[in-house]
Amino acid sequence: MEQTFTDEIQPRYAPLACPVTLLWGEEDQWLPIARGHTLAAKLTHGALTKVPGSGHLMQEDAPEAIIAAMLAAPGASET
Repeated sequence: MEQTFTDEIQPRYAPLACPVTLLWGEEDQWLPIARGHTLAAKLTHGALTKVPGSGHLMQEDAPEAIIAAMLAAPGASET
């Protein structure tokens, strides 16, 4: 709950070699969407899915957006 903890590791962020879908609530008041864009630039070459009407607790605000992203992910239909 303290930004200093994330500030310590932020220099280690780099694009990931595995598929990543980064979702961010457009109404997040704790970590505004600008922070999401910063993180996306470091991890996903800028790929960010904004979730309208969702705040920080997306699992409560928009669980359907999480499920849709999971189902759309590469390999999601494979068993």
